[in-house]
Amino acid sequence: MRLLAMIISVALTLFWCGCQTTPLESLRDPRPDGTTGIWTGQWLIYGDKLETGGGLLLFPGAENQTIDLAFRHPNKPERGNVIRYSWNGQEVTGQYAFSGVSFTVASNWRTYDITPSKDLSQGGYRKVTFKAKADLSENTSVRFEGPVTSIGVERRRSFDWDSLATSFEPHMLRTVREFFVISFHYNGNDKSGQGGTVYVDDIRLER
Repeated sequence: MRLLAMIISVALTLFWCGCQTTPLESLRDPRPDGTTGIWTGQWLIYGDKLETGGGLLLFPGAENQTIDLAFRHPNKPERGNVIRYSWNGQEVTGQYAFSGVSFTVASNWRTYDITPSKDLSQGGYRKVTFKAKADLSENTSVRFEGPVTSIGVERRRSFDWDSLATSFEPHMLRTVREFFVISFHYNGNDKSGQGGTVYVDDIRLER
């Protein structure tokens, strides 16, 4: 009986795993979630962890930046993990103007050029919503951009936790390589300062 129970348990596990859709499959062809039977018109990019099935890339290089995808912010204990991304304002690959992190379809720079883009237009998504907080030094701004990187949100001063969103038309999402981008920039010609730190949580594609 114990052996039979083990065989049934393994069979059910294999069947359950075979029925689950990956996050990227849900993005290409949104359909009811295998667990709840409900698709809400949202897709989670980041909650307590990165949900894209891809990775993140620091640009134009990785120096003088840090990122933590499992940071516990003292002012938001009920939220669990948040993203903590910092730039110290110093040189990044020979320049001082900006730094950034992109949440991409690729897992690393080596595979970026050969990883196919994703067609998200079938999902009918019209915006990326997220929560953010920023501590910015003088002369530094932070930008948040969704899959359509020409449309975004910029803040030039420090701010406490706020709900933000970028917007776009669904047809603009036919060839997506980035799900979300955070970047620091110096304002104007003055390239001196301490950069900043930004905290981000609950990033979602929504209709």
